[in-house]
Amino acid sequence: MHLPKGFRLICASLLAAWFCATEPAAGQSMAPMIPGGMRESGPGGMFDELTSELSSESVGMRIYRQGILPGDRPAVATRAGAAVVPGQVACANCHQRSGLGAREGQQAIPPVVRPVLYAPKPGVRSAYTDETLAAAIRDGIDPDGRPLSPLMPRYAMQPDELAQLIDYLKKLEPRPSPGVANSVVHLATVVTEDVPPARRQAMLDVMQAYLQDLNEASASAAAGPPGRASAARQGLNPMLRWQLHVWSLSGKAQSRRAQLESYYAQQPVFAVVGGLSTDTWLPIHQFCQRQKVPCLFPTTNVPVSDRPAFYAMYFDKGSVLKAQILARYFADHPQEFSSGRIVQVLPADWTGYEPAAALRQAMGRVKAHRVVDQVVAPGIPIPSEFWQQVLSQESVCAMILWAQNADLAGLAQLASDRSLPPIFVAQDPYSGKPPVSDRRLSDRLRFISTLDPATATAAAASWSAWMKAHRLAESEAMLQANTYFVMNLVDEAVRANAGDFTPEHLIERIEYSAGSVVSHPLLASLSLGMGQRFAVKGGYVLTPGDASGRASASSDLVIP
Repeated sequence: MHLPKGFRLICASLLAAWFCATEPAAGQSMAPMIPGGMRESGPGGMFDELTSELSSESVGMRIYRQGILPGDRPAVATRAGAAVVPGQVACANCHQRSGLGAREGQQAIPPVVRPVLYAPKPGVRSAYTDETLAAAIRDGIDPDGRPLSPLMPRYAMQPDELAQLIDYLKKLEPRPSPGVANSVVHLATVVTEDVPPARRQAMLDVMQAYLQDLNEASASAAAGPPGRASAARQGLNPMLRWQLHVWSLSGKAQSRRAQLESYYAQQPVFAVVGGLSTDTWLPIHQFCQRQKVPCLFPTTNVPVSDRPAFYAMYFDKGSVLKAQILARYFADHPQEFSSGRIVQVLPADWTGYEPAAALRQAMGRVKAHRVVDQVVAPGIPIPSEFWQQVLSQESVCAMILWAQNADLAGLAQLASDRSLPPIFVAQDPYSGKPPVSDRRLSDRLRFISTLDPATATAAAASWSAWMKAHRLAESEAMLQANTYFVMNLVDEAVRANAGDFTPEHLIERIEYSAGSVVSHPLLASLSLGMGQRFAVKGGYVLTPGDASGRASASSDLVIP
């Protein structure tokens, strides 16, 4: 990973896209109409302040993780006499980033960490030395001169390249998390001050109930003969306890790094699970990457989607994914959206900046000129006069409202007097409080969601039964399902790893089990793979439903 160069390119491209996106055509500025100012620039110094620590890599690390030799040459290897595809030649593809190995079907891939390689395995092999390890990598021969599995690639490397790879392997050791101590697994969840108290509590109730179940199972296993509870915890310390820490963040995003560091200094955690914010997730993302703490599936509209990071996993790209879905949807319906302007109404904050730029990028240079941005002050009701002026400029074939809890009252007043174009509301009707609907807009409104309301997964019934058993009402169904899913993932990964609390091993297990071993109760299309960090890759355009408020999909699954 070449983070420094990537950061500069990302920052430059995002800022360039934003400055282009926020410049309206002549005569189309709405600044005089909305109090508080509408022509604010982009996020300012956020990138510099929150991403100033840039990583470097050793040659051995690049060979191991990426299969890249000095001079940016791809490593060359053969397996069973055939050339290995360049994209699959990295050691980490099989032995994992942690070096702790994996299992592919019936084939066990052994660990390659120093404590294992440089120690004998009685009845199997002698301990490796630097020389015998070089022979294993180059020729596929174990320390006793016996051939290794034919699945093990044989690498063509120069002696100095082998030496640097071996030097890295000698430093590759399991790093037990400081968040697990005295048989207590410490987890944290992050909630920012913009989150309504009811949503915060809905998430915390699920977390606390799940951890209470785990703690009761551990106590039962420790107290008596093996039974159902102890069987569920097989292979783990029967005295294992789980503790949740709620990290509440306040103030501007720039100040949150210090708050996170203070919480972590008081009590390190094994992982940051779930979490809630309507603001950017960047400070938490960066903190977890620096501290090497898994950050697992927060519920946020603004995840970090423009730079990869090993320790952060998300459900999807948030509003950026919605922008990409819309761009694909417009392209698939040319008769309806090929003429006229597409107006984006976006708040002057992260929830507006990111999707507005993403839509333009996804539409491409040729078509993006038809997009007109109207920036409004966050949290201030938009009068009907604003909508009148927007619609009077020229032909409008679609409007997009990127603000969460978008104010539709002004638009509803116009609906009885004139024909309105399709209105796409970014707020997911299944995430948080449903958008305020008005019968006068029902035939014009469209929602973008990662959930097809007609589809339920096999896990939905067991989740609903679990909620009822714990007397938890499905008041925030999508959020509660997200929370149950991530708690189930961590529980499954710890059991599958037999109590190994290496953060990297947790991430690797979740890559394997998310969507395959552990299903989300509501999201049927969720899945992960090695190196993937967004579990949902597409979504649906929904139309308002009947009086019950149930929406229906007006599109097939749209994958940008």
